[in-house]
Amino acid sequence: MLKTFFLLSFFFISHFILSQNNVQDSVIQLNTVEIKSNSLEEKAAGFEIQKLDSLAMASYQTSDLGRLLSYRTPIFLKFYSISGLASPSFRGTSAGHTQVFWEGIPLNSPTLGQVDFSLFPVGLLDEVNVHYGAASLRYGEGGFGGGISLNHNPKNKTNENKKDFSLNWIQSIGSFKTLKQILIASYSISNSKQLQIKATSRIFYKSAKNNYSYNYNGETFERKRAATKQKGIVQEFYLLPKNTSKLSNHQFSAHFWLQDANRELPPPITVPINKETQDDFSLRNLLQWKYKKRNFEVSTKAGYLYDFLEYKNETADIISKTKNYSYHALSEIKYAPHQKLLLQTGVRIRQDFADVDGYNQRHSQAQQSIFGSIEYSPSIFFQTNFLARQVVLDNQFQAFLPSLGINLIRNNLEIKVNVARNFRAPTLNDRYWFPVGNPDLKNEEGWNGEFSAKYDFINKMNTNKMTKLSLSSLYFWANIDDWILWSPAVAGYWRPENLRSVFSQGIESNLNFKKITPNFTIESTISYTYTNSKNLKPIRDLDESEGKQLIYTPFHQQKSFVYGAYKSQFLRIEQQFVGKRFTTTTNTEYLPSYFLANFSMGKTINYRKTKFILELNCQNIFNYQYQSMAFYPMVGRSFELVLRTKF
Repeated sequence: MLKTFFLLSFFFISHFILSQNNVQDSVIQLNTVEIKSNSLEEKAAGFEIQKLDSLAMASYQTSDLGRLLSYRTPIFLKFYSISGLASPSFRGTSAGHTQVFWEGIPLNSPTLGQVDFSLFPVGLLDEVNVHYGAASLRYGEGGFGGGISLNHNPKNKTNENKKDFSLNWIQSIGSFKTLKQILIASYSISNSKQLQIKATSRIFYKSAKNNYSYNYNGETFERKRAATKQKGIVQEFYLLPKNTSKLSNHQFSAHFWLQDANRELPPPITVPINKETQDDFSLRNLLQWKYKKRNFEVSTKAGYLYDFLEYKNETADIISKTKNYSYHALSEIKYAPHQKLLLQTGVRIRQDFADVDGYNQRHSQAQQSIFGSIEYSPSIFFQTNFLARQVVLDNQFQAFLPSLGINLIRNNLEIKVNVARNFRAPTLNDRYWFPVGNPDLKNEEGWNGEFSAKYDFINKMNTNKMTKLSLSSLYFWANIDDWILWSPAVAGYWRPENLRSVFSQGIESNLNFKKITPNFTIESTISYTYTNSKNLKPIRDLDESEGKQLIYTPFHQQKSFVYGAYKSQFLRIEQQFVGKRFTTTTNTEYLPSYFLANFSMGKTINYRKTKFILELNCQNIFNYQYQSMAFYPMVGRSFELVLRTKF
C-alpha cells in the first residue's frame, strides 16, 4: 500500500510540475556574471575534489555530517545505532585513514585518531569538501582514504539583497520525540570608505528519545536507552578593509566553536541493557590573517582545540575520562610569477597533550611539517601539480611524501591521473594505553593513486538556462604496509601491533544531469562504487584472513538522488543500496545488503520581507529493517517536518 502511495504521489507531482505553463514566477534566475582569471587559485590538477553544493547542504541542514556523506559521496558510514558513533570507511580503509580539517586545522583526535561524524551538525557549516585519496595530502598526512574539509565562508554571511542583517530560523520536529532548532544570524557593519565588519552567530540544539521499534528473530522490540541531546554555538568575525583603506590588502577573521553532546549508548541487542552514557565536549578557537596583493598571498593561522570525553557504565561501575589539548600554527605563501605557474610553500606546527584515565601519566607529542608545491598550466589542455611534504614527529624525521597529479583536457573529455606516498603515525592510545600500549609501533606507510576520466555530453549555459550531462569513472588503488591492528595478547588483553598489509582498489562512477530554465529546475545523480580491500598476509599462525575482504567494507554501493522544483514547490528523492559486509576476518559471516529510500517535498511562501519554507521528509520510506554494524539495529520509517524562516 505504501509503495503504491509513493509511486502515485511521485507521478501526480511530476505531472503537476510539467503541466504548468505560467512562466512569470521562476524557481531560479541566473544572472550574468563576469568571469575573471585568478592566478592564485589552486586547481589541484590531477586530483579529485568534490565540493558539496548548496542544494546538498540545504537538504541536510538539520542533519549531521555522517548522513550527508552517506548519501552524497561514495564513503561508507558505519553507524552504531542512531545515537552512537558514526565512523567512515573511505575506499576500504579504516576510520583513522580519513582526515578531517576545519579551516585547515586537523580535527582527528590525537588519542583515537578519528572523529565521530554524528557530532558535526551540517547547519553549523558553510562548506564541506571531499578530498579523494592523495588530494588530502595538501592539508596533512594520513588520509589514505581521503580527507574532509569543513569551512566557513564570509561570502555567505549576507543574504541576496545585501541587507545589513539577516536571520534564519530552522525548526524541526520528527519521529521518536526528535526536536531540532538552528538559529543563524548574520550582520554587517560598514564604514563607507575604510572597513567592513561581517559576523555570523549560529546556535544549534537537538534532543531525541530515539525509542524506535525494530525487528529481531521475527519479533518486534523497542530500542531503549538511546536518547541524545546536542547543543552548540559557532561565532565568526571578519574584518574586511575596503580598497580605499591602507589595509585594503589584509583580511582578519576569528572563529569560535563550542559544542556539547550527551548520549545514552544502547548496547548490542544480544547484550542486556547497560546504563552506558557518553558526554562529548569540544572547544575550537581559530585566528586568521591573510595578505593578498596581485600575484602574492601570505596567510597565517593560530588555533587551539580542547576535547573532553567522559564514558560512564553504571552497571560495571566504570568512569573513563579523556582530555585532549592541541595547539596549531600554520603559515603559507602563494606566488604566481605568471598565469601559468603557481608556487606554494607552508609550515605547520602542532603540539598535543593528552590526559587519559587509561594512561599511567600525561603524554604529549610534537609535530612540525613543511610542504612545497608547483602547479604548472602551460595550456588549457594540460596542467600538472607536484607537491612534497616532510614531517618531523617528536624530533624524528618521518617518510618523505611526494605526490604528482596530471590533468589532460581535450574537447569534452578530461583525464586525471595521480600518485602519492603517504603515512599515518600511531595514535597516543596505540602507544601509551596502559598496560598494553606499544611505543615501538611503526608508521603505517604506503602509496596510493587514481586514474579518472570525465566526459561532458552536454554543457550549455546562457543568461537564464543551463543544461549539463556528464559521465565520470575513476579507478583508485592504495597499498598500506604495517597496518596497525589491536589483537588478543596475554591475560585477556588486546595489544596494538603492525600486523596487516592491505591492498585496496576499486571503481567510482557517476552520471550527473542538471537542467535549469526560467520555468523549472531538475537535478539528478546516479553513482556506483566497487571496493575490493584485502589483507595480503596472515596475521598469525593458522590465520585465514589472507586474501579476504576487510570487515565492514561493502563490495558494492549504489546511490542516487533526484531533485525537481517548479515555482515555489520542490521535491527530492534519494536512495542508496549497500551490499553485504563481512563481520569476520575469515569472511564466513556477514550482514545482508540493504536498500534505503527517502522522499521529501516542500513549498516556499513569501510574505512581505519574510520567506517561509515548509518541508516534509520521510526517511527509509519502505521501512527496511537493517543493521549498519552487527547487532545495532537502525531506524525504520521516520518522518520530519521542517520550517525554515528567513527574515
